[in-house]
Amino acid sequence: MENESFYDRFKCAIINSLIKTLALREPLKGLNAKRASVGIDPHWDFVGRVSNRLMLSNNFYGFEIPSSDSPLHQNIGPVIPDTFPGLTPILDSFLNAHPRTIYFALGTNAIISPQNVIIILKSFLKLIDQNVIDGVMWSTVRTDTSKILHHGGAGSSHESMYTATPMLVLPILGDQPRNAELLESAGIALSISRANLQVDDIVSKAKRLLNEKSFKKNAERLQFLAKINSKRKYRAADLIEIVMNTAKYQGVKDENGGFKVDNENLLRDWITPDTRMGFIRGKYLDVYGAAVIIFLVLFGGFTYTLWKIRYFYITFRKENRDSQKSLNLKKKRN
Repeated sequence: MENESFYDRFKCAIINSLIKTLALREPLKGLNAKRASVGIDPHWDFVGRVSNRLMLSNNFYGFEIPSSDSPLHQNIGPVIPDTFPGLTPILDSFLNAHPRTIYFALGTNAIISPQNVIIILKSFLKLIDQNVIDGVMWSTVRTDTSKILHHGGAGSSHESMYTATPMLVLPILGDQPRNAELLESAGIALSISRANLQVDDIVSKAKRLLNEKSFKKNAERLQFLAKINSKRKYRAADLIEIVMNTAKYQGVKDENGGFKVDNENLLRDWITPDTRMGFIRGKYLDVYGAAVIIFLVLFGGFTYTLWKIRYFYITFRKENRDSQKSLNLKKKRN
């Protein structure tokens, strides 16, 4: 964001937001119709709907862009198991015999054209012919991976950072283009374009990932952050228990004597007071406005006082000169 042009920031903040709002209108209509069918009031504002809900994000700062979020928004990622399952003897033997293996993974839902698959396979063959790599596999991530080609999904990105593996990213849909940009800015990856996929581009970037030490150094830096932050998955479980306990003690009985969660007070202690104070009071605009008025009044009074002092001083000097002149004239006449 800080390195983007005005046009890109305008497009991101205004144009894309309008496009997203228009695209969500029809799905929201259908969702509100289903809500009405079960007696739930319609909602058009996603933010208002989750204003007092705990939101756990599978992400961490160092990879994600820093932001000043509400206490209700907690980063608890990367959610990664403490241990990975072992490989079969055949796969383990292959990896030990081919230490410069590249892993090719596009997730579950990502689909690319047959032409792009051919280009990628040709790139792998060229890398093998040039002795850049000695094996290709479509598999899970291991700590001995030389590099990985994947679609930029959050899971693949987190696992690659966790194992300090430089990445060649082929973003396709969803959050993948954004993840690819974040990985590139972190210095741990290079991206290739699905719309303009070329063998030479893949080969040259794969060589850079292997030969330039900065990629491995940045990968190790992010590995440390990923391993430290991966412990927060246990905090996520604690937070869920806190919410359940809070709902238990802040709940009220309904007209039938059953238990009902009081949504007006749920997690009130976690919600910043400015959200209940209104825009003007919440942003302290009334306080700042009063401070500006006081400053202007004091400044105006001080300026007026200086002007009056100057006025009396000039008047006094003028009267003094006039009286002096009249005395001099009288002396001359005498």
